Amino acid sequence: LEEAEGGDVNAQYELATCYANGRGCMENQNRSTFWYTQAANQNHAEAMADLAFRISAGMGVKTIDEVASTKWYKKASDVGVAMAQFALGWRYAQGIGCQKNEEFAINLYRKAASRGVAGAQYNMAIRYESGKGLPQDSDRALKFYHQAATLEHEDAQYTLGQVYLQGECGVDVDTEEGLKWLMRAARQGYAKAQHALGMIYCGAAELTQVPVDYGKGVDWLRKAASKDHAAAQYQLSLCWRRGLAVDKDEKKADEWLMKAAYHGDETARDDLRAAGTPLDSVAATQQDLSDDLELQGFSKGERVDITDPSYDGGAADVAAQRSKEKRDKKLEKEQKKKEQQEAKAAKAAKEKETLEKGQAEGEGQEEQKADNEKAKKKKETKKKSRPTKDAEEEKEEGQDEGGTRREETGKEKKKKSIQKNKT
Repeated sequence: LEEAEGGDVNAQYELATCYANGRGCMENQNRSTFWYTQAANQNHAEAMADLAFRISAGMGVKTIDEVASTKWYKKASDVGVAMAQFALGWRYAQGIGCQKNEEFAINLYRKAASRGVAGAQYNMAIRYESGKGLPQDSDRALKFYHQAATLEHEDAQYTLGQVYLQGECGVDVDTEEGLKWLMRAARQGYAKAQHALGMIYCGAAELTQVPVDYGKGVDWLRKAASKDHAAAQYQLSLCWRRGLAVDKDEKKADEWLMKAAYHGDETARDDLRAAGTPLDSVAATQQDLSDDLELQGFSKGERVDITDPSYDGGAADVAAQRSKEKRDKKLEKEQKKKEQQEAKAAKAAKEKETLEKGQAEGEGQEEQKADNEKAKKKKETKKKSRPTKDAEEEKEEGQDEGGTRREETGKEKKKKSIQKNKT
């Protein structure tokens, strides 16, 4: 860390790599991108290429910036980073972060292919076979397919298997060679190759040299179906429905049919329509499918132009990383939305509580005010009635006094009369 902070470009690059992979420290993509940027600004070749990838993938940056990514790929390409040359070629081919330019793309593919980048070799093979941007040349196409396949490029292995099984690119049909390359791709976990082998062993590929073996076929179809290969899922539904290497099970057949329709298999969708099942019920979507040809089966011999730079070397790791980041972003977004909803609900509850409390206080005040008014009126009524009462009391007292005086006068008269009589 001290060396990196001191400006040592190699230390900066190593520190960025450590933060990126969590090696010797806690994984921190933001810190990783920071140190890649520091090293790239000092023209560290690999740092420039890695920074370009991270900016495009949205790793440790606030926003994805394809123009900035292309700029850094170009800088890395100019100093001879083969992977950057391939990536930049892909960007020119697709017009990502730059103007589309097929000529630039092919020149960069050629440079990267000559330096052993399997993805570039595969794309050169496609162009020589199809004649896209280059003169059609089956021999050169076959050469580049072999180069990429030997470097364990899965699509190249799969395509080379088809070439030999169907006798394309100027070669004779060679079932053994074709199965060899399909098997190499399938053993790497490549779903398209696994589906192709499943179809072959189930007898759907019309290869008479290969004996039908439903057991093997279903095993390969299951592996492909587990990776959400739609066509394999549909074929697996047929196996359950017909009892091919498995016991008949309509429920499982329907489950795989629904999965196939969900992942975009048109035959599965047609079957559901025929059965009167609305497609809305399976939430049919093809959003996550990167290649519609994957759904058509291998027998059509279609070529897929895989232009993603991640197909070099650690393609699976890069793809997994991207998939993980996509899931994490989705979960983060959902969590944020949930928190916002909870905060909104809490705010509404608090406002309701405050309102109810205010209403209660208002009602209490009104009651108190009414009581006060009632007491005041009672007091005033009592005050008004008091003078009348006092007058009546005084009258009664006066009457009492008068009666007493009259009584006393009568007694005196009687006394005087008695005295007079005595006299």
